[in-house]
Amino acid sequence: MHDPSQNLPARHESAEAADTSSGVMPGAIGRRAIIGSGAAATAMLSTSALFSTGLIRAVHAATQGKPIVIAMPNEQESMTQTAGLNDNYLARHVERSLLNYDTKDGTFRIVPEMASALPEILDGGLRFRFQLRDNMYYHDGTKVDADSIANWIMMQVDKNHPQNGLYKWRLYSRLASVDKAVAVDRLVLDVHMKKLNAAQMDWFVSPGYGGGPKSVLKVNPDLINKEYGTGPYTVIERRKGAFTMLGKFDKFYRPDEGMAPRLALRPITESSSRIAALQAGEVDWIDAISTEEANFLKKVGNVVVGERKTLYVWFMSLDMRKPPFNDVRVRQALNYALNKEALIRDVLGGAAERSYAPLSPQFGDFYAGNAVRKYDYDPDRAKALLKEAGLGGGFKSTIYTNTGRAGQLKPVEMSQFVQANWRAIGVDCTIEAMEWNVFETRRNKGDFAIATRGWTPSTADPDGLLFQNFHSSMIPPTNRNVPYLQDPEVDRHIDKGMRTLEHEARAQAFRDAQSRIVELAPWVFVCHEIAYEAYNRSLENYKIHPEGFGVALTRAIKR
Repeated sequence: MHDPSQNLPARHESAEAADTSSGVMPGAIGRRAIIGSGAAATAMLSTSALFSTGLIRAVHAATQGKPIVIAMPNEQESMTQTAGLNDNYLARHVERSLLNYDTKDGTFRIVPEMASALPEILDGGLRFRFQLRDNMYYHDGTKVDADSIANWIMMQVDKNHPQNGLYKWRLYSRLASVDKAVAVDRLVLDVHMKKLNAAQMDWFVSPGYGGGPKSVLKVNPDLINKEYGTGPYTVIERRKGAFTMLGKFDKFYRPDEGMAPRLALRPITESSSRIAALQAGEVDWIDAISTEEANFLKKVGNVVVGERKTLYVWFMSLDMRKPPFNDVRVRQALNYALNKEALIRDVLGGAAERSYAPLSPQFGDFYAGNAVRKYDYDPDRAKALLKEAGLGGGFKSTIYTNTGRAGQLKPVEMSQFVQANWRAIGVDCTIEAMEWNVFETRRNKGDFAIATRGWTPSTADPDGLLFQNFHSSMIPPTNRNVPYLQDPEVDRHIDKGMRTLEHEARAQAFRDAQSRIVELAPWVFVCHEIAYEAYNRSLENYKIHPEGFGVALTRAIKR
């Protein structure tokens, strides 16, 4: 799990209406000013400058169209994904793992990648056997084999491995269930588990299972400045602070990826500068833009604005230990008393979809929003529930929130909207907003009766969100169950989902868990974020993926 407010770049926050009469976003830096602004000029190298350095000589026959330039809000810290989630802009074009999410159809469906098929599940889920492709290569030309991947995994899980600690991947927890990895044959890999982990299929998508040439790892390579991936592109030049140039990897096994002859990743910190560069044709793709910026770009002729529906959920936790929130009727009343559609429209400018349950629709079969109790806006019903609970005159409380903006969401403004809605049913709340680190430290201790929060699962498996937030074993100080929900039925459904390998049975268990959770209302279920990205209209064959980072640009063609 990670909180997006800790990873997303600062964004242009202007709420002014877009003035398109001059073709310039209010507050944006014009192309001429950008190119003539000293240090900014380095970051804003023109497309022609990037691709006239002699790097493009012979383009592989399978490539099509022109080079594509991607504007990133952050510099990539390393060549391999060792420094955190920000490195995904580079890693998702350069690295591959045993499995992957389906970028062709734009879903979180798990598909084979370095493996030729989904793994065979043996020993009741304590062993996964992978048959590897015989046409997969690392970027140094070494052919992928089971021994290399086993060595990579053992380097991370075996403290006695000679290279233990070389690969400092921040999401190491996705290997926490692994006991060992064994090369059974040249192309057969067994991953043995310490315990059953039904979420493991999603975790095999992670770069911790991607491997690296065994011969290279013996000399402790510099994984910050060199990469040994297996993806459709490889790093051919890097000028930190200016650009990272990627070239098509001729030995990539699949012909429908790596279509563009070159990709360039350019760090451009300011959102207004990224927008100006896209308008000017200096870059072809940007993300991390606000609703106001997206609305402006929709009026720019050479630009397409796309919506990326996410796994993110924004909610308000209610501490079930503390009166009056120990009464389910009060918790349900607060859900009925919030006009979520109006909040999304009036505060977020439509950049979210309503939440009916903890999981967003992007979870596919695990989504339970169609089957749960619907807390449609009904202040009269909310008042009736409060009256049944002996609170016909209402009550007073405090909404605790944080001052950081995560993506399109605005915690303070959203809290103010909630405050006004609840006041209409006699619930009078003050708002206390604080800096993120202080807020989260206190929230995790269970200090707040009402607290706002956003949550993005780090994989598309529901166990991280449901288990951490609702299982009775996760109440503070253990983890994030700050409503102190302790319900045997919820625990039973979550436990079944975590122990069940058969997909439909597992999905049903998690749907059942959500139905019970929604009924108990430990949260006020508010919304799931919609993020925006924009790209040059000349890009073809690009499908937005809910994971973000432009992962499907490996399939794009620029005419």
